[in-house]
Amino acid sequence: MRILASSESLIERLVGQVIASADSDFSDFSGYGWDDRAGLPQVFVCQNSELHSGWELGIIEEFANSSQFDRLKLWQGMPVFALALDGSGFHGQNGRVWHTGPGNLYLSMAIPIRMDVAKAAELQVLPAQTIIRVLQNRWLLGMHAEIKVPNDIIVIRDDERSPRKLAGILTELRVRGSQITQVRYGIGINIKHAPDIDDPKHLPAAYLLNCVDLGDADACYRFMLTHILNDIIEHMAEHE
Repeated sequence: MRILASSESLIERLVGQVIASADSDFSDFSGYGWDDRAGLPQVFVCQNSELHSGWELGIIEEFANSSQFDRLKLWQGMPVFALALDGSGFHGQNGRVWHTGPGNLYLSMAIPIRMDVAKAAELQVLPAQTIIRVLQNRWLLGMHAEIKVPNDIIVIRDDERSPRKLAGILTELRVRGSQITQVRYGIGINIKHAPDIDDPKHLPAAYLLNCVDLGDADACYRFMLTHILNDIIEHMAEHE
């Protein structure tokens, strides 16, 4: 796997072992506008036995100055994921500001596919179903998670009635004729903290560390990242 990042340590902390620094050929990433205030990009070769082989390209920015989801809009190459540790200029549905902070998961991806447009609804809910499955299989005890249409994941404690928003998802499909040719996702999950949203029109936010005992929060982050990426790319391969 080739990873575009500003440092080797960043990759090894989040994705896997760096086995080589690649040459200065950035052609695989030519459809992406680097916008990380932390430093200039380098290309590394990374090995991760846990990550599905369908992911050949990845991008990690320490502080993304703009939405990675938006910067993948014109992506034309092989499947790629883009990860930000923190950032600004992120947004949710209808351009609503997505509040950021270090320790939460900000993940975008673009995947070329060939699927009939009849499967559009299935692709729309895929990330939410994946995240809920990971949460319920691993951590959610004494509460449950569900999809709030169209693009949110909420959690509700068994001893409470008030839902809280844990995650948000953006989906965009590229369609040509009767075929979906690309799917692009943007995923934000509150892991270490939740924004203080003082707006009665929107749900209050939740974060995983306040919901369950995660133990090692960094291990949780990496576990969720790996399983979300794997489940989504495996689904695409099985249903094309």
